[in-house]
Amino acid sequence: AVTNTGNTTLTDVMVSDPMAGLTITGNPIQTLAVGASSSVIKGTYTITQADIDAGKVTNTALATAKDPKGNEVTDTSGTAVDNNNPTTTPITQKPSIALVKTASVAGTGILGDVITYTFAVTNTGNTSLTNVVVTDPMVGLTITGNPIATLAVGASNATIKGTYTITQADIDAGKVVNTALATAQDPKGNDVTDISGTTVT
Repeated sequence: AVTNTGNTTLTDVMVSDPMAGLTITGNPIQTLAVGASSSVIKGTYTITQADIDAGKVTNTALATAKDPKGNEVTDTSGTAVDNNNPTTTPITQKPSIALVKTASVAGTGILGDVITYTFAVTNTGNTSLTNVVVTDPMVGLTITGNPIATLAVGASNATIKGTYTITQADIDAGKVVNTALATAQDPKGNDVTDISGTTVT
């Protein structure tokens, strides 16, 4: 919205904005009378993953016009007529992760056979995740593949593995039951966690 706050008619009013990906329509406004405002100039921008990870889109535009003598009259955009504060559009961040653990027994499940666990982590949120680590408190379990450096939105990764050797206590119990935990960081450095399950849900 451009407003003529001076005492002369303005012509050839143009708005420009250096933000990559922004398309502006409605330029130029041919004339703008003293005290008049116009909101015919519009801009459209498609939100990117980088914007979501930042949690906001911040940008600044520039209005340029000509006075009756042909001199340029300019103003940097603001949130009100009397300031030049950048325009900030908040974007909701919903980071989340899901951990699915599956087991495969090498052999028939006798004493000394090895269970191999596959830990599949999936980014189920709308922000990128970093430093994905899987931990499991079960005594005797060895985990390899930590950490996963980055996990994009919608991506899954099953490179983290675990190995465990069956004990006599396991055979006496007739089963091995355990639970793992996936921990990652969102773009703000907050922990995002999930307890392992048999499916993502």
